[in-house]
Amino acid sequence: MDEAEFIAGAAEVGWVLGVEANTVNAWRMRQVGFPEPVVQLKAGAIWDIREVIAWADRTGRTVEHREYTAPTPASKTAP
Repeated sequence: MDEAEFIAGAAEVGWVLGVEANTVNAWRMRQVGFPEPVVQLKAGAIWDIREVIAWADRTGRTVEHREYTAPTPASKTAP
């Protein structure tokens, strides 16, 4: 299994959870227990989507798209 298939930025996390990227960034700052990013790039935070989905499940939030896979170089486009 390639771990890279589980990386997601705020926009992708938002898509998975059915919220805007701004909401994801607000949760990051305000919600105790929101997963820490696996890396912080100049372009923004990157999470392991599995950790985010587990957090959403623990906190009773909706997960609209559980089957997320990061874009591949061939697709170059996130959902």
